[in-house]
Amino acid sequence: MLRQLHDAICARPDDDTAREALARAYDPLDAARGAFIRAQLARARLEARQDELGDDEQVRCDDLRRREAELLHQSAAGWLDPVGLVPAEVQWSRGLPENVSLSWERLWLVGRAALGALPVRHLHVLGPWRGGRRYLARQVQRLARWPALPGLESLTLTNGVLEPRALAALSCAPGLAELAALTLTGVRIGSAGAATLATTARLPRLRALTLQSCDIGPAGCEGLAASPQLAGLHALGLWANRAGDRGAVALASAAALGELRALTLSGNRVGPVGAVALLESTHLVELRRLDLSVNPLGDEGVARLGATRPPALDELELGDVGVGSSGLAALARSTLLGRLRVLRLPHNFFGAAGVRALTAVPHLERLEVLDLSSNSLEVEAMSALTSVAFAALRTLDLTCNRLGSEGVRALTRARGLAELRELDLTANSIGDEGAALLAGAAHLPRLRVVRVDHDTTISAAGLARLRARFGPGVTGATM
Repeated sequence: MLRQLHDAICARPDDDTAREALARAYDPLDAARGAFIRAQLARARLEARQDELGDDEQVRCDDLRRREAELLHQSAAGWLDPVGLVPAEVQWSRGLPENVSLSWERLWLVGRAALGALPVRHLHVLGPWRGGRRYLARQVQRLARWPALPGLESLTLTNGVLEPRALAALSCAPGLAELAALTLTGVRIGSAGAATLATTARLPRLRALTLQSCDIGPAGCEGLAASPQLAGLHALGLWANRAGDRGAVALASAAALGELRALTLSGNRVGPVGAVALLESTHLVELRRLDLSVNPLGDEGVARLGATRPPALDELELGDVGVGSSGLAALARSTLLGRLRVLRLPHNFFGAAGVRALTAVPHLERLEVLDLSSNSLEVEAMSALTSVAFAALRTLDLTCNRLGSEGVRALTRARGLAELRELDLTANSIGDEGAALLAGAAHLPRLRVVRVDHDTTISAAGLARLRARFGPGVTGATM
């Protein structure tokens, strides 16, 4: 019976009917296991409508999370022992171990049995830390010869050098034909490897491809852009690959990427020319999320982005791009800002002048997430920020600024943060006075997640005061 239910879950992983039946089947055999499955299913249903949760439901969600942690601490080792896994190698989702992280050695030792016995959806293989240049190629070629892995949706490989022949074997492996996401992190494949992936991939269901620090360069971007094999991609992540403007322009010109919804080019030496090409592309018309962080855009580049009119973009990340008040002023005057739901501007150090420029015009009505972390913000910046009536803002990240208690005082006077659910004040030295001000704020009715981590100026009493007001969603250390 248990085997049949596991097979049913593998066949239909998003349908909870078999999971509920599995919980009932475990009740007479292992009551803790049945209780754990039910708790995770209940929390998943609540979190699926996170923005609509009332106070009682949020408390229920937090209670379920604590109960899950208790059950895992007591029983996870015993649940996993029959398949040779240990708790540190597993992440649980909706009652089952769907995410497994193993070294290559552990994969060959227990992986096939574990992946055959469990409804694993995500496999992360770590390493190699030894074995020489050919080590990773040998492991990947061995993995490519495995039989089908039913239910496996994503595969992540980290660290090493992967030659084109091994990469071709992986991307054509019959056992990975159902793969929806492939991630290579720190795996050097070079432009030749990117070209191989572009021309040989036989992954018809692939929707997300991430190549992080893979050294593909602009030529690799050109190869990916020209690939009909990758026409179904919805997400492409190319962190730290030296793409440059040439690579960005190639991607902007890619007719095959017409279904792309999310593109990450963080740390790729992309300047204003490449960035503007992406947002003016006549092919990337479905693009909703663009991450251009850690690229030399400056005020000129951000101003030029503001002049574009991408039809679908509603999430923009511009961390550490060297933008100041003049670039933000141009962005604020643009129609682009008015269409964004998510705007992330960390590590630009633009201070109060930047916040004043950003909030000078009423184009922030749609914003749900605003990240202003690491921007040297002080009290004056908070006064400017709180002058805006944010109609939809749910998450505000002010990590690593210089707010102190007076910055919190200014924040708590805001009447435009009624929808705020999550506030990050990590490393702002707000002290017990700031904690008391925040706990007594009259205009933050929906706030439930408050982070004050890395702030040794808050005592246990100050932290307790925050938790008494906002509940278990408060995190932080005490002095």
